[in-house]
Amino acid sequence: MTPTLPSTSTLPSLGLGTFPFSGVFTPLDQQAASDVLRAFVEAGGWYIETAPVYAPNGINFEQLIKSVGRERLFLATKCVTGRDATGATVRSGKSHHLREQCHSELKRLGVNHLDLLQLHTVPEDASAEESFGTLQELKAEGLVRNVGASNVSLAQLKAFQAVGPVDFVQNRFSFIYQAQHREIEGFCLENGTLLNPYQVIERGLLTDNPRQAFRDGDLRNNKYEYSGDVYAYIRSWVLSDLKPIADTHGVSVTRLALGWAVHQPAVGVIPVGATSTQQVRVNMAASTVPLPSDVIAEMESAFERLEGAVRDRVGLSVDEYRGL
Repeated sequence: MTPTLPSTSTLPSLGLGTFPFSGVFTPLDQQAASDVLRAFVEAGGWYIETAPVYAPNGINFEQLIKSVGRERLFLATKCVTGRDATGATVRSGKSHHLREQCHSELKRLGVNHLDLLQLHTVPEDASAEESFGTLQELKAEGLVRNVGASNVSLAQLKAFQAVGPVDFVQNRFSFIYQAQHREIEGFCLENGTLLNPYQVIERGLLTDNPRQAFRDGDLRNNKYEYSGDVYAYIRSWVLSDLKPIADTHGVSVTRLALGWAVHQPAVGVIPVGATSTQQVRVNMAASTVPLPSDVIAEMESAFERLEGAVRDRVGLSVDEYRGL
């Protein structure tokens, strides 16, 4: 039996995001990826997320899944954006393309059904009726157990919901990036949709020791929010304002970031990437108990101070300052 979905009344689970397996941060081979997945499962994890557009990096996912057992995993993947036979990126929400991607993912993962298939982005070449309707058909056919949408606005979510139930919604969402949060949260609570947010620890920024620089080839070198004075300023705030809160309460900054996300009522699963077994252990331990409300209040006060300081400094919100 595949692990059972959580309800919004239970403590959110920590999932394993496999985007880092594509080598975008740290080089990773099959053995290292296998070690990470095994450590995750042994720590009680069960939700694993991937996507066809992630660079393969020589990682065989069918072997990874077999190494721990299909029955122990809830497998989530995406569609719309993928790769053709030449490796070129293909983006389409047409019904035939989504069906092809679904079957391709079943083959790539070596399974007979997907536990969750999400639109990776809102397609520009197909209506909600065609794209999300195709996911509903795949669900009815038993190839997919749950369906969802990612990187969506509230209006787009409502359009998908008019076609059929949205089981999951996945938007970028963290303690320092809450764009659209309340309205999306309201939709989720009203419709029984689970939020599985990504970049909750902001690719390592919301940790005790945010990196000062990134290795050659690291994806973050090409992102404005991780560059120059912008990254240095936010990193400095993490160390000067957020870390003291963590130290006072005897926890890590990672624990604060994940604990804040756990505290949000619509969150069901929090996929977090990892490239080492140590990262897995830290992440899993950090998400097991919700933070007390007074700690949440301290965090939010610290963020308000950051918002004020950034506005005084450059006349922008934190999101605008980071180029988001």
